[in-house]
Amino acid sequence: MFTVNLGLPGQPERLPRVLLGHSMGGLTALDYALAHPRDLDRVVASSPGLRSAIPPWWKLALANVARVTAPAAGFPTGLDMSGISHDPEVCRLREADSLKHDLISPRLYFGLAEARQRVQREARREEKSRADAGRLRDEIRALETAHEALQGEPEAAPAPPATIEPGQRVRVRDLGVEADVVSGPDSEGRVRLRRGSWSIESHVDRLSAAAPADGGAPARRPIASWSTPEDAAPLEVDLRGMESEEALVALDAGLDRAALVGLSELRIVHGVGRGVLRAAVERHLRGHPQVASQRPGQVGEGGRGVTVAILK
Repeated sequence: MFTVNLGLPGQPERLPRVLLGHSMGGLTALDYALAHPRDLDRVVASSPGLRSAIPPWWKLALANVARVTAPAAGFPTGLDMSGISHDPEVCRLREADSLKHDLISPRLYFGLAEARQRVQREARREEKSRADAGRLRDEIRALETAHEALQGEPEAAPAPPATIEPGQRVRVRDLGVEADVVSGPDSEGRVRLRRGSWSIESHVDRLSAAAPADGGAPARRPIASWSTPEDAAPLEVDLRGMESEEALVALDAGLDRAALVGLSELRIVHGVGRGVLRAAVERHLRGHPQVASQRPGQVGEGGRGVTVAILK
């Protein structure tokens, strides 16, 4: 192993860290990124060595013996280097390079084999996670379609209440529930509500007067609801490509839905980029009434491009 400097003298301390690797170097770059997800911003893997021909059994047997008796000894790779490039000049320069060699040690061979297994295992896990998330999105979309069918012809949105005061009962139109006002609208029209044991942050434009308690109001049309099984993948809110203000509105809607169905956490995808959207999301979650805590995404969840909100 060897170490290198992260930058050149005089450079800013925190520039984006991009790890580039080709062939076996690409495999090594991917394996390093899985082990150190917080140390890198990007990984560029060019033709990573994720597949390799299996040597004959007798070579593997000898390699296992050499792995113990002479782990650093060099053995011929047996690779045909004539096809290393379509450019004859590249092949000629390689042959003239005094540092080239066609040897590999047992330690390096088995190290690369183990790295290949780790990367492939993580790729399969990520593929399964995306498939599960896709199925969940399809189920939600189907239920939303059923909900729209039950709603029938759209009606004009009722006007918000003339006054909104703490303790007042209001209806949250986009969620289809009634709740009590905890604090009145702020300068931007945001209102904090409470329904049972959970809190909602909404906007005056989404509120209307609650139905009269004496039952004199006309019968309401049925409202579709949906729930997820306990072992379903966490609901995901994808904010990539949005401006901060638009993203926070979408985030609030996602938190409301997660609270309604009783999810314990919400996966928020904001991407890496320059970190502006991630910082806005983290600030918003810190003071949110429905969020108990937050944590960065782990390997397999999206790493630095994801924040997971733990719900109350």
